Amino acid sequence: MAASDLGHATIANGVIWSNAAYETPPGLYRPLATEQSEFRLLALKLGTWNDRISGTVSHTRLSMWRAPKYETVSYTWGDMHERSSITVNGESLGVSAGSMRALRRLRLPDRDRVLWIDSVCVDQSNLDERTEQVSMMDRIFRSGRQNLVYLGEDDDGRDSASAARIITLIREDMKKEAKDYKALVNLILDEVSVLRDSQTPLGVEFDSKPLLDFYSRQYFRRVWILQEVALSPKSVCHSGEVQLPLNDVLNVAIWIKHKRFWMPSAIQFDKIIDQPAHLWFEAYHAVDGGSRMDELSLLNTFSGKFMSFFDFESTDPRDRVFGVLGIFKGKAQLMAHISRALFGDFPPLLAPDYKKPLMEVYRDATRYMIEESNSLDVFQFMYHRADGVASDANWPSWVPRWHELQVGGGRQGGGGRNPIPLSNFFQASNEDLDSIWRGSLYRVSKLTRSAASSKLKLCAAFDDHSSTMQAQGLRVDVVARTTPVMTGEFLDNVIGWWSALLDTTYGEGYTGPGIRQTDLALTLLAGTGSQGRLATDEELLDFVAFVKYIDQRQEIPPSLHDIAGGRMDVDEDTRRAARYSYSSFQGCNQRRFFKTKAGTLGVGPRTLQEGDNLSVLRGCRWPCLLRPSGEEYELVGCCYARGIMFGEAVKKEQKWQTFRIR
Repeated sequence: MAASDLGHATIANGVIWSNAAYETPPGLYRPLATEQSEFRLLALKLGTWNDRISGTVSHTRLSMWRAPKYETVSYTWGDMHERSSITVNGESLGVSAGSMRALRRLRLPDRDRVLWIDSVCVDQSNLDERTEQVSMMDRIFRSGRQNLVYLGEDDDGRDSASAARIITLIREDMKKEAKDYKALVNLILDEVSVLRDSQTPLGVEFDSKPLLDFYSRQYFRRVWILQEVALSPKSVCHSGEVQLPLNDVLNVAIWIKHKRFWMPSAIQFDKIIDQPAHLWFEAYHAVDGGSRMDELSLLNTFSGKFMSFFDFESTDPRDRVFGVLGIFKGKAQLMAHISRALFGDFPPLLAPDYKKPLMEVYRDATRYMIEESNSLDVFQFMYHRADGVASDANWPSWVPRWHELQVGGGRQGGGGRNPIPLSNFFQASNEDLDSIWRGSLYRVSKLTRSAASSKLKLCAAFDDHSSTMQAQGLRVDVVARTTPVMTGEFLDNVIGWWSALLDTTYGEGYTGPGIRQTDLALTLLAGTGSQGRLATDEELLDFVAFVKYIDQRQEIPPSLHDIAGGRMDVDEDTRRAARYSYSSFQGCNQRRFFKTKAGTLGVGPRTLQEGDNLSVLRGCRWPCLLRPSGEEYELVGCCYARGIMFGEAVKKEQKWQTFRIR
């Protein structure tokens, strides 16, 4: 493709996303009157399995008085290079292979079927139309009779029939314990909607493989599933020849998480169930209205949902933002009323626009989240590329590359490309950020955006015509020494990394009293113990066992997964050593251990360097590392720094300085 043919293109993960990637027969699509809520429907012609897919598209309108009867289709596009063609209005239309397979499975043998499916009902070559239709998608899914979820065929050894039988068995066990669903929510969620761990085992036995194969479908990782699940009246899954209510699929996923410590080890330590279980929460809050959450929490829809689902996938990377907007607009009538009263359908920073470059979409979404919450919580996802903070001069250092983030997974449960986020329990800026957030939302609900901005004590300000932000903060210290980056490969040479860590902590050949063992032990955990809680004295005992194991055996302790799964029989000290090894890898993976000039220990981003400024920024739960760049700074990322995680660096009369971060 010649450069002149790219039009408004975005390059992400080595793939060019452009309107030129879609070929539409001339004259197939008439312009839509979007201001009149007009959209297209496909009348899919009846046929047998091997017949060519064909149908007709026609225009219709969403209306309170005369709603059209149709079903929506929810599926994955699949490999964009794998193309097929179908016949629409007598013309051959190129579609993704995923679209063609979905239509083949959903076609009826005895009658036509009226569907809304994006690849056919939206002119994918028209960026303006794509933008306008995205703004209507919440209403399109709400107004359909039901949502048809196409998961795929039974290839690669999948067995949907067995998975369906297992899901039915678990569903019946759940209904029995939860009194036919009536007690389900109170049984599995506590008073603040945190999932409880069950104290009783599952009442059925099953083979893990068909279930894991079922939940590993790419569909459950799509960002668009959020609004499709939450807004559709009902959804039915089609997996091969099997049909299952999506409610059953999600209920069983959350039940498995509730019973996870009673599950086979193959499920207990696998992350595959996490995303469908997460979707259950979204569906629950959409139906329940978030009754356990107060009124103000409903207003945090975009920030909360976006950061909860940032690692879900999309074909066009801009859809990581646009795919959440239907939930943002349709979450509650209160939110919709305030959103439209103040900003129109969407706030200007979030308005869908497929002509907008990827960096600007992410920059404006990040800015919106900072202004909406009046906090810098979004910085927890700031993971720069391994080649450095300034590897792309056009990408602001304070804007996460959402399309490149992959957290967790891999060896020891934490070997992803990026580290597991730091705990939200910390308050390095010595502020009650939750109260500040609630206050900012309350004021935004009462005032126009500009009026609210003038009255709020904002944690950051932005230059409208540049990508620079201004943050208030304190310069605390300077990084003096660092270790290499901790990765899964370093676990194979743990003694070498351990030696580098001791040299960084104590200095080569140091024989004095040194830094307290507690500081080192908690720093390697990033201050967080097992199950995400703050570290306690138990972790110190685990650390002692870990150091003893390393010194005596000169190797890493065995896998905690193997021990917990009953595949290894070990003594208590080895169990403790393995637990600390697992937890410390969670804290250190893809991070560097560092020591400042004043002796503070910490773990920070893989791109940190000697000379970076350890700082505390107003509105940020965690200390930040800033790199001087002339009169401005680059944000390296957040870190754990022992001794300043709960506001110790902030004095009552401390004067905050302004950092210009580009």
